[in-house]
Amino acid sequence: MRETRPLKDHARRPGRRTAPLLLIVSEGTETEPRYFNTLRVAWRLSGVKVKPSPSSAPIRVVEAAIRFRDEAKRTSQRSSIQEPFDEVWAVFDQDQHTTVAEAKSLAEQNGIKVGFSKPSFELWLLLHFVLSMKPLINSDEAEAELKLKFPAYSKSGDLTALVPIVSTAIKHGELLLDKLKEPGMANYPFTTVQTLVKGLQDLRRDF
Repeated sequence: MRETRPLKDHARRPGRRTAPLLLIVSEGTETEPRYFNTLRVAWRLSGVKVKPSPSSAPIRVVEAAIRFRDEAKRTSQRSSIQEPFDEVWAVFDQDQHTTVAEAKSLAEQNGIKVGFSKPSFELWLLLHFVLSMKPLINSDEAEAELKLKFPAYSKSGDLTALVPIVSTAIKHGELLLDKLKEPGMANYPFTTVQTLVKGLQDLRRDF
């Protein structure tokens, strides 16, 4: 069984690069890449790469993550670093997709970590402002709730205002996951994106 260790510890392994490399492959082509690239720049995460998936279907996102990882391995075979990425993440939503379970299974089989949001990534953004446990049905409802707290939000808009309140989102995301264990909460919104973002936060380089 492969040893599990915090991402930041990879940098200390003998013969490895001086900073861990992490690949994030996202379902969306606007909001998700913009969000993670905003964190990457703000936290000076030079070892983080963000790539949008060619398709929004969860199974296609995971397939793209596997393909990008394997392509990077092939191009690095002539170097001493045989594992170009220490972690690979696939970020996708529930929304109206029908391949979520299949995507999660494929990810687990191939060592791909999953940042999942139900109903959509807008829930994760909403958690920067409030712990919301409303039974949001789809991405339109999640986006409407987000705009109540963040009126300037648009899928292609600036997300730098969220950087100072990331820790709030992490805390709220963890609380939502805890709530899922309670009776009657199984169908409520939740996200696991906080696990990914918490890892990025641990890697940040303060000015």
